[in-house]
Amino acid sequence: FLPQDRVCEFAKLTPIQLLEETEKAVGDPQLPVQHFALVEKSRELKKYQKAVDKMGESLKQLMALNAEQEKDVERVRQRDELLEKVDCMKKKLPWLKYDMKKIEYLEAQKREKEAKKKLNEAAKMLNEFKAPIEKQKQEKTKLDDQCKRISNFMNENIKKRNDLLQKENEAAVQARSKYKEIEDLRREEDCRKQSIIEAKMKLADAERDLQNLPAYEPPKEEIERLKSQILELTSSAHQMMQQKKEKEKSLGQMKTTLRNCVDGLKDMENTKTKLLHALKKSGAEKIFEAYQWVELHRNELNKDVYGPVLIEVNVSNEVHAKFLEGHVAHYIWKRLRIPVAFAVKCAYFVLYESFITQDSGDRDFLVKNLQPFDVPILNYVREESGRKAPSEISKQMHELGIYSRLDQVFDAPAAVKDVMSSQFGLEHSYIGSDKTDRKADDIAKELGILDFWTPQNHYHWSVSRYGDNEMSARVEPVHDSRLLLCGLDSGEIENMRSRKNELEKLIADAEEGIKSLQIQQRLVEDEAAKLQKQREEMVETARREMRKRKDLESCVEQRKRKLVSLERSGDIETAVDKLIEQAARSNIERLKHAIKVKDLLVEAVSCKWSYAEKHMASIEYDAK
Repeated sequence: FLPQDRVCEFAKLTPIQLLEETEKAVGDPQLPVQHFALVEKSRELKKYQKAVDKMGESLKQLMALNAEQEKDVERVRQRDELLEKVDCMKKKLPWLKYDMKKIEYLEAQKREKEAKKKLNEAAKMLNEFKAPIEKQKQEKTKLDDQCKRISNFMNENIKKRNDLLQKENEAAVQARSKYKEIEDLRREEDCRKQSIIEAKMKLADAERDLQNLPAYEPPKEEIERLKSQILELTSSAHQMMQQKKEKEKSLGQMKTTLRNCVDGLKDMENTKTKLLHALKKSGAEKIFEAYQWVELHRNELNKDVYGPVLIEVNVSNEVHAKFLEGHVAHYIWKRLRIPVAFAVKCAYFVLYESFITQDSGDRDFLVKNLQPFDVPILNYVREESGRKAPSEISKQMHELGIYSRLDQVFDAPAAVKDVMSSQFGLEHSYIGSDKTDRKADDIAKELGILDFWTPQNHYHWSVSRYGDNEMSARVEPVHDSRLLLCGLDSGEIENMRSRKNELEKLIADAEEGIKSLQIQQRLVEDEAAKLQKQREEMVETARREMRKRKDLESCVEQRKRKLVSLERSGDIETAVDKLIEQAARSNIERLKHAIKVKDLLVEAVSCKWSYAEKHMASIEYDAK
């Protein structure tokens, strides 16, 4: 080590470390040991000192707690002393109560003696005054009995008077009613006489009206004539209505036929429908039903299904359509043997009416459900490898007039196009111009193209299997397209249109006829209604005249009966005399009742006088 390193360490020592190092440097080996023992003893001393201080504090706390508990003990002792005093007082309490009750008893006994003494004195005084009081009581009782008898007699008197007054009132009412009846009878007699005069006048008027009423004969012949005319017009209107219904029925049938004709014409003019019609004419009788079934059940299929093949192929150029249809005419548009790779049910199919699936499950589903429609089902399996890419159109081909391949001139879904290209070699068939037609031999020799089309001809070379490079050529003319650019026979469409026009004309004529019949029917019905109204007026007039005569005759009879009943009324004077006698008897009864009431009033006055005297005497006894 360098000296400065050692000096640096020495400078970093603490005082304690410096002391230890100094002791080590002195040379006595026991000195550090003793120093260490001294340090340990100092530590133990500090520890004991801390324990003593802690115990002293605990002692002080315990002493303070003891002082507090001594106070509690003192309070408990005082409480016990007080409880002992309470027990002692409880024992003394009954004796104190007894002393108090004893004093009260003695005082009550003293008061009882004084009360008995006063009672005896009062009894003596009562015996002295009892005899005169009893005498007065007896006299008062007699007076009360007399007052009671007089009061009862007065009540009976009042009751009798009330009865008599009521009877007198009843007699007065009877008398007044009799007088009123007399007045009513006299008034009725005057009214009866006046009524007889009026009834005679009304009877004379009614008889005069009946005599002056002219005789009326209803026009029966005219009514019958109108009735027959009405029946004829009604029958005619009914016949017209039947004719109208028949014409309307015929019109409805013609309109239905027209709608069907229009729908059929629309279907014929529709491209897809044209193609389906072409397939149907070529032998696929149920192609429409099959196509509609597939369209309805597309949501049940796993993948897209194409078909029929004819409606999936779209060729924009008429010349190219001829080439394409001519190239596959003997294979796809008619009957074609399908390779095993497509796994179909039958060996031969009409491919133009075929449906192409892309899933084996869809293929089985369609085979099962389209069996009644007799259409083939193909399952397309895409080949990922093994297909050679077709060659492009080279510059040399362009120079010879070749401008396209046959697989490039039409549009179709990939599956349909792949089927057609792979099976019929469309990618190896080329399309050329008139220049190609002129240099057909050079094309086969120089370019090795064995199949191509020109606007006029179809050239096809085949290599012999028996000679070296021996080739034979076949040239065929280009035929018109019958399927790809098909249209229904124009004559058939024209026939349908002429049929439509004819039906429209017939419908218009029928509607005019119906309108004219309706007008005639309305005129006939109006005429019948007028005649019916005229007949009803005649009948109503006859009924009114007959009713008028009957009413007058009935009025005359009623007035005669009323006059007779008025003249048969009894003599009123006898009834008046009888009522006067009854009124006199009622007045006599009133007088008798009034006399009795007067006598009762006299008795009542005397009784009241006597009752007043007796009652005053009784009051005097009560006052004494």
